[in-house]
Amino acid sequence: MKQGTTIVTLDNGYHLWTNTQGTGDLHLLCLHGGPGGTHEYYENFAQSWQNKG
Repeated sequence: MKQGTTIVTLDNGYHLWTNTQGTGDLHLLCLHGGPGGTHEYYENFAQSWQNKG
């Protein structure tokens, strides 16, 4: 799977920002949104998970 940040342009013209980190068989999809919910909340998930191994 490609690592790093990718911007995907959808058919309707919207842009979807994606960020892929880490490797392995277990994949986790995090979606942010709502009042006060930004992508920054999820930025350390991959590093935190890798440090537990």
